[in-house]
Amino acid sequence: MHIPTATNGLAWGGGYELDHYENGKEYGYMAHTPVIALSFLEKHALKLNFPVSIGYGYGALKDLKVYSTLSHARYNIPNEVVNQVRLYVLYGHLEINKTQKIQADSLGFQFGIYFHAFGNDKFSFDPYLTLIYYTSIKDASHPELYSKLGGLLSPYNISATAHNPSEGNGADFVSTMPEGFYAEKAYFFSIRPRLGLTAESDFITLYGEPIFSYNIIGGKNMKYNGEKFNVPLMQISYGLYIELYINPTKELTLFLEADMRGNSQSVLGYNSTGFSFDSCTGLQWFF
Repeated sequence: MHIPTATNGLAWGGGYELDHYENGKEYGYMAHTPVIALSFLEKHALKLNFPVSIGYGYGALKDLKVYSTLSHARYNIPNEVVNQVRLYVLYGHLEINKTQKIQADSLGFQFGIYFHAFGNDKFSFDPYLTLIYYTSIKDASHPELYSKLGGLLSPYNISATAHNPSEGNGADFVSTMPEGFYAEKAYFFSIRPRLGLTAESDFITLYGEPIFSYNIIGGKNMKYNGEKFNVPLMQISYGLYIELYINPTKELTLFLEADMRGNSQSVLGYNSTGFSFDSCTGLQWFF
C-alpha cells in the first residue's frame, strides 16, 4: 500500500488484498479486502486503517459467507518510555445456509503499548505489551449444532481472512474452543508481554521473540467434558519465534522462520499440555 503525502498533516491511501484457497474441484474460498488508510497530525503521528473483508465459498463451501473488519489506530507518542500505542477493533459475521440458516457475530479489541527500543548498532531490544478481549455477541444456534459444526455455537473471533478452510462446516473461520469445552456467549481474554531481540552483522540478521501469554476463556453455562463449572478455563501459552536472514550479496537473501509454541491449561482438576512447531525457508532475489 502507498500513502501519498499531502499538506496540512493529512495523507490518505488505499489498498486491496485477495485471499484464495482451493481444494481441487471439491471446494474453494475467496476473501476480498479493500483498505482505506489515513494519517493525521505532524509527521503523521496518528494513523488509521479501515479494512473490510468479504469472504464466500464455492463448491462444497457454497453455503458459507463471512464478513469481518480489523480497523485499527496507531499513535506515535513523543515520550522517552512509550513509543507507540495501538488499538484494534474486530468485528465478524458468519452465515451458513444449509438445512437452516445459521448466523453468528463476534466483537473484539486489542490494545498494544510499544516501548522505546534500547541497545546499540549490533543488538536491540523491543519490549511491548498487548491486551486482547474477544466475545461472541450472537451465538450461532442451538446447542445441538455444537458437535456438528466444529464448535460454532459461540464463536468469539470470526475472521473472513482465516486461511486453509479445509472443512466444509466453516470451523476454520472462527475461534477454536479447547477440546471438551462448551460455553454460550463465550469470551476470550489474554495478556501478552513480549520482548523482541535483534542481532545484526554485515551479512546476518537474527530476530528472536520469546512468547508468553496468560489466557482466560469463559462464558455462560460452561461445561467441560459434560461437567458444569463456574470458573473460567485458564491457559498459559509459551514458545519462541525466530527469524534468520542471510545476505551473501545485496541481491540475494536467504531466510528461515521458525515458530515453536506450547500451552498448558487447567479446569476442574483436568490438566493438559500441547505443543506445535511451524517453519518455512526460502530465498529472495532482488532485481
